[in-house]
Amino acid sequence: INAEYMGIIRNLMKPIIVLICLLLGLVVGEHLLSPSPKSMKTGKGMLRVSRCALAFSSVEDPLFARIIEVHQNSLILSREECSKLRISTPPFKIQTFKILGDGEDDSEDCNNESYELEVTTSKISLSAQCQVGLVRAITTLIHLAKMNNTTKEIEIAEVPIKIKDSPRFSYRGLMIDTARHFIKKATIKRILDGMMHAKLSVLHWHIADDDSIPMYSTSFPDLTKYTAFSPEHVYTPDDIKEIVKYATERGVRVIPEVDSPGHSRAVGLHPNFREIVAGFSSVWPYDVPDVYRIHGGPPTAALDPSMDKSYEFVKGIIKDLNLYFNGGAVHMGGDEVMAQSWDERKSIREFMKKHGLLDYNDLQTWWMNETRKVVTSVNPKLQTIYWTNEDSFQLKYPRGDVVQYWGSSSQIHKLQGLYPFNTFILSPNDYLYLDCSLGNPYGGNSWCGDFKTWARMWTFEPTSFGLAESKILGAEACAWGELMNDFNLEDRLWPRMLSLAETLWEPKKGADLNITKVVIKLNDFSKRLHSMNIPTSAITGHYCEINAQQCFQKWQRFILSLIHI
Repeated sequence: INAEYMGIIRNLMKPIIVLICLLLGLVVGEHLLSPSPKSMKTGKGMLRVSRCALAFSSVEDPLFARIIEVHQNSLILSREECSKLRISTPPFKIQTFKILGDGEDDSEDCNNESYELEVTTSKISLSAQCQVGLVRAITTLIHLAKMNNTTKEIEIAEVPIKIKDSPRFSYRGLMIDTARHFIKKATIKRILDGMMHAKLSVLHWHIADDDSIPMYSTSFPDLTKYTAFSPEHVYTPDDIKEIVKYATERGVRVIPEVDSPGHSRAVGLHPNFREIVAGFSSVWPYDVPDVYRIHGGPPTAALDPSMDKSYEFVKGIIKDLNLYFNGGAVHMGGDEVMAQSWDERKSIREFMKKHGLLDYNDLQTWWMNETRKVVTSVNPKLQTIYWTNEDSFQLKYPRGDVVQYWGSSSQIHKLQGLYPFNTFILSPNDYLYLDCSLGNPYGGNSWCGDFKTWARMWTFEPTSFGLAESKILGAEACAWGELMNDFNLEDRLWPRMLSLAETLWEPKKGADLNITKVVIKLNDFSKRLHSMNIPTSAITGHYCEINAQQCFQKWQRFILSLIHI
């Protein structure tokens, strides 16, 4: 075939290729950015630059400099590698600009995630007010850049590119549970790497429960001798600070939770604190309501609100948390307090009578008020967060508390009337509980029903249940640890967590959604995590990974019917 005929064939093929791409819901060269930016303008050019030529411009801000130091190797080859490859090219600077803001710019507490990114054939520039915004900008740049392993170049299509981006909701969370199964530090770090690439903002660390307390306490140095599963299952202060630092460098806040007054039986494993745990020594029959509500764990118990020693213990733990963490908040738990634990103590009933407390809801409200004072005495800036669901709607939360709802989505509409002066984190178990369908530790069925698939999570829209967007801080998926450990936790998270991440970052979904494109993005995200040695679950068969349009076109209308838009 001569050159003339080849030219004719190429011209005939161009519209066919464009049509195929449009059928896939994509345009030629479209970047699979996840989550999608708020505003993105593109051109038709291509930037190719050697990874040996790339270099970040110097910055004066030490926080910005640290972020660049941590992440530059994702784009730039080391001098040693370039020397071995004998690549020598003029430098191509990645310009980094710090935008002046509201006076918090030089603080690690600066939490403005907005950023701007510009790429042309002659420059790359990143702008942000805060270090977390710079993390988001660098993450987007990494996603834009395709690595050519043959030429050792990065290739960025559709330049010039101009992106202005910021999240819809500030709280985009994941909860992990290290009380039911100890999770190794290396696993937590890989989870944080995945969170950075999904632009998730909060790791909620459920670090203590009835089963164990694996956190070393500076206030009570021998606590974990009794409350950890073994000496190997302990997070030292250095371990925790290392994880927190690692998270900060990836744009993630770590918020610790030590549940109270319920879910506290492990406290009583320490002989000096056994007296403050009501119900610790009781042998409860299985037909007593709520005793074994968390199937597969030990019987639950509750701290005694009538004892000063209970508050002394809480103060010591809050001091530890304040020393180890920098997320600006502490989760105080507050759910599933078993009344039978308090019932067995005459001293508690006398305490309630003395203080005019009519029932156990009043007693728990008393506990929350007193422990909140403890938190404030340790650090007045710490935000307090509490769980709630349908069973605890009788509790009262003062103005300013953050309430995390984990009940059925059908009851979300009640929150605004019940708690008009609070803001909310939404974790409805029928959308965002990642342990559902795994069964229970006795071989029975899961209490929360079916597996929450990527599509189920993707259809979750926080404002669809009667709660004003101004009251919603965001949402969080929960990976409870009864049946999750180091070997299966990560593939329970990824890539379906990206479904939630996109909902919480991007503008509210409209009617022009393309399911095929979502599947392609999820699979692309999985490939990115695999390149970082992070395991993921498959979301469809390999055939449908390759032929997404053919497989998912018929599901478009069905999945869209599940979304309230």
